[in-house]
Amino acid sequence: MELLKSSKVFEETVATGDIFVFCGPGGTGKSEVAANFSVFLGERGTPCALVDLDFSKGDFTLRSPRFRVPSFIFPRGERAPYIETPLFTQELTALFSQVREGWRLVIDLGRDERGLRLFRSLQPLWEENSIHVTLVVNFARPFFEDVVGYVRFVEDMRQRYGIPFSSLVANTHLMGETDVRLLKESWRKTQSLAGTLGLPILFASLWEEKRNYYFLVDWQESAVFAISRFLVLPWREED
Repeated sequence: MELLKSSKVFEETVATGDIFVFCGPGGTGKSEVAANFSVFLGERGTPCALVDLDFSKGDFTLRSPRFRVPSFIFPRGERAPYIETPLFTQELTALFSQVREGWRLVIDLGRDERGLRLFRSLQPLWEENSIHVTLVVNFARPFFEDVVGYVRFVEDMRQRYGIPFSSLVANTHLMGETDVRLLKESWRKTQSLAGTLGLPILFASLWEEKRNYYFLVDWQESAVFAISRFLVLPWREED
């Protein structure tokens, strides 16, 4: 994950945050963004743990070996095991206690009922720290091509689970079909959504292979990242 352009909002958030939560509808790229952000913190010299609380994705989870994430972002230098059940609350409690020892937590939180309930049950712990919840948006995803879909999602998450959203991440990509037109249109929608929700944009992301588009979009004051793809697609897996 390479920071192409920083911003005051981004630097202040990174400097003051203890727990960073990436939340959004399925398919918006939360896991990739969370993994890239964890690597970014690690490269800055900040020890952190990456926690996957989205249990609805089958093999598309950060616990799967298909996500070739550098192991240093996990506690004790180990890869997180691939499991289909939530981490025990005791283990999560231990991770939250590490925050008070200088660690940072990066959490992938989807719309999965189990993960959301588990996250809500830990509210007394995460309220003791500085938590920053970011809504990851991808306007190329089915059922979420417009602002209204995300507004409803945020309202539902706030009402049912008390999720305290603090910012947005513009992460609109359509694999190899991503082009400048898509990026410009999605960026316009992200700005509109930010205004509707009254939330700042934490950063926008570009796939590394599309980084030449960076100069073709007016990102204004937003931070911009070129992110790596850690998910190994089936047709690219090595034997």
